[in-house]
Amino acid sequence: VTAPRSHYHHRWSLGARQAPRLLPLAMVGRSAFLVLAGSLCAAALELHQPEYARPHVHKWESAKDKLIQTGRDIDKMMKEAKAAMSVDLGKDATEKILARRCQTPEAAGVQLLALDKEYKVDNRNLQAQTSGVGFRFTKRLHDRDLMTVAHWGTTVKGQDQGDGWLKVGDCYLPMQVQGTNVLRPADQL
Repeated sequence: VTAPRSHYHHRWSLGARQAPRLLPLAMVGRSAFLVLAGSLCAAALELHQPEYARPHVHKWESAKDKLIQTGRDIDKMMKEAKAAMSVDLGKDATEKILARRCQTPEAAGVQLLALDKEYKVDNRNLQAQTSGVGFRFTKRLHDRDLMTVAHWGTTVKGQDQGDGWLKVGDCYLPMQVQGTNVLRPADQL
């Protein structure tokens, strides 16, 4: 007699020992019946798997389930983002976005405010292999005007916003790049 396979695929058997056969009560006495009943209980107990052979839910299994669910959530977000990105904005909207440019006060012919100060675009510490610092449409690093740059060594006039950004005209310049100051007040050089 073989017990059902467990989580660990061990086979537990009774070996050569067979379950006792029941004989009619008339053929045996009460004591023989009790012995047979007791041996049946022992055989039934042996059919149960030991504690260590039973399947257990380990902590790694719940961690694995959480990782799988997180992966499914990320897949769902990526599908939604792909669907949102595939929306056709139309030719006019795309051209309008690409034509957008930052206007420096000098280029726009706007009179500078008394709060505007001069800042030197400084590459001494950063040592970047670029032509300068790109203007941003907003105070987000990724919202960059790809065509307008404050070149290294030049000065720009703007208002320090107090949050790491310099407002120049209708756009912004980050005062630090990769944790290094790239804009220094011209009067402190």
